[in-house]
Amino acid sequence: MRLRLRVTPANGPGFDFVADKPVVRIGRDPASELCFAEAADNVSWEHATITVSDRAATLADQESTNGTFLNATPTRLKTAALKIGDEFRLGQTGPRLKVLDLELNSSPVPIPPRPKPVASRPAHPPAPSEGVSVTRKLLLETQSRNRSLTAVLVGVFLALLLLIAGAIWLIDTRGRSTDQAVTEVKKDVKQVDARLDETAKQLAGLSQDVKGLATSFDETNRRNEEIRKEDARKLDVVADEARKANQDILAELRKKPPAEQPVDDVAALNKARGGAAAPDADDPPLELKPGLVISIRRRGSANRRGVDYENAVLVAATPTTLHVASLDPAKPKTIPVDQIETVFVRNQMYTFNPSSNLFETGLSYFRLDKTNGNFVRIPRQEVDLSACERGETEGEIITQCFLNRSGGFVVVVPKNKFNSSQFEANVLLRIVTNFGVHTWYDPDRTYRFKTHQQIAKELNEEYERKKKESDAEQWKKKVEAYKLATDRIRALRPYWWRGW
Repeated sequence: MRLRLRVTPANGPGFDFVADKPVVRIGRDPASELCFAEAADNVSWEHATITVSDRAATLADQESTNGTFLNATPTRLKTAALKIGDEFRLGQTGPRLKVLDLELNSSPVPIPPRPKPVASRPAHPPAPSEGVSVTRKLLLETQSRNRSLTAVLVGVFLALLLLIAGAIWLIDTRGRSTDQAVTEVKKDVKQVDARLDETAKQLAGLSQDVKGLATSFDETNRRNEEIRKEDARKLDVVADEARKANQDILAELRKKPPAEQPVDDVAALNKARGGAAAPDADDPPLELKPGLVISIRRRGSANRRGVDYENAVLVAATPTTLHVASLDPAKPKTIPVDQIETVFVRNQMYTFNPSSNLFETGLSYFRLDKTNGNFVRIPRQEVDLSACERGETEGEIITQCFLNRSGGFVVVVPKNKFNSSQFEANVLLRIVTNFGVHTWYDPDRTYRFKTHQQIAKELNEEYERKKKESDAEQWKKKVEAYKLATDRIRALRPYWWRGW
């Protein structure tokens, strides 16, 4: 058997095809013997087949979409015998195939020898057994053979019934399991879609919140700067008035007992209250001069801002009372020392210690040394707290702090939490202020700064990237569900009678 075709595609050069199998499948299926992968508009997945036998080559259309046409006839064919010179086309404008050579196995089929006739009666019939005639015996033998044949046929029929029933059960089970798998995949896709939608909403909300927060920080910083300038102008006026009032107050205080005489600094105040702190060369006592700007927090205060007197001006100080002038005229002009918990000044904080009955310094000052990545303690005189940013540290120790970037990256932290001469910078992994976030980067031994606007932009970019990834993942799940459903349909196609 030999079949040779001349193939002329719709686009591209022609070529010869020689069949080496008794069945030639033609279509876009890559598993076909003759595949037209590029002719997607005209050729079906399984378009046609050519069956070559000993006696003929038969062309059969496989219910293709665009049909198969033989020898330029306008009528679609179902099956047709091929001969040399025949030409058929896949679709009206698809590839053409012409039969160039067709050789069949034409050798005669050998005729088996004619069987010899069997005599109806034996040449020498056996002697009849006692009481049974020869005819009766032949009849009994024939009936016995018929019963055996009937039993065999019944057994074959029952076996066929069992085989068919088993096949139906197997197909039904497979169909149900496939239906269940498709249902599970669709359920998973819905759950994934719901989670992705929720994640997208959360990311979108977070991005908007950060944008609003960054804008709010910028607006707050601008407003605070305006308020600070206005308060500074007012404080200058109040300080001048406090210096003038100091002379009158001092004249009255000198008439009182020694326990209420004016004191010049915090050390004198502590001594007058019955205590004395060890002198600190790096931290001389605060001078209580008229015109000194202070902020005061009372003991047990519930003020959310942390201070009850903010930017007040000291007029005079005694061991029992502080005389102040405030920007708020409704505030009292005197504060009992026993009610004070913390006194804030320009570059220091003094906290009352009940166990020692003393006002003790409450802040420590550290400058970053980039050579070894440590914060080293420095004298408080080198830092101006009014030029510092307020912030909060994150890492091993979480606390409020002051940050000065103009003096070589200086942090001011509570003394009770940082009472050593130095500490490693990675203890403060991040320092968050109203202007942005400083993050420690160990390879460079420095802090990297990002404004809140930059962080908002990066979060928005991350949101867009996550959204694209979630969209791609969602599409992938839908494709998998569609593919599984399609495979199910293809698997059940041979068993269309299942719906009877």
